[in-house]
Amino acid sequence: MAIFFLYAKPLFPLLVPYAIYSLFHVLSYARTNLFPTLAPQSSFIGSIGDAVGRFYDPAMSAVAGIEILAICPRLLLGSIVRRNSFILAASYVGFLRVRWEQSLFVRRIFGRITMRIDALAADGNVPSVVRSAWVSVKNMLAGPAMPVNGSATSPAPARSSTSSTGGKKAN
Repeated sequence: MAIFFLYAKPLFPLLVPYAIYSLFHVLSYARTNLFPTLAPQSSFIGSIGDAVGRFYDPAMSAVAGIEILAICPRLLLGSIVRRNSFILAASYVGFLRVRWEQSLFVRRIFGRITMRIDALAADGNVPSVVRSAWVSVKNMLAGPAMPVNGSATSPAPARSSTSSTGGKKAN
């Protein structure tokens, strides 16, 4: 993401993910390090923990949506009209690939997008050429970690291995 900001024309909405991450980091740091030192008996510490716990998932979903639904179209359009290079778009694709592997929220957003486009493509009024183009694009973009059936809501289950002594799972 930093490479994107280094070479792209600055756009304020693209800083929103950083602001959200920073807010949660500051709150968590203050709750675990600052407040116990400054005011150890404060009920404010528990309130911060409750707020972080309650708003973390919705905030990270919003961050994933911004990273995908706001930045991708800007990169695509910028590459087409030559406002930014294709190298910038390729570096962002690499960033999204890493985010896909690390974030359940990003996988969920991609799953929702895929299901939505699948539903639109399944409409009887859509020409078969458009449907086949969508299937081709989906298959081209899908790698081993990105299922094409839209069920990208959770990572692949971990394989359990058993040891030869007692059949217990290895850690």
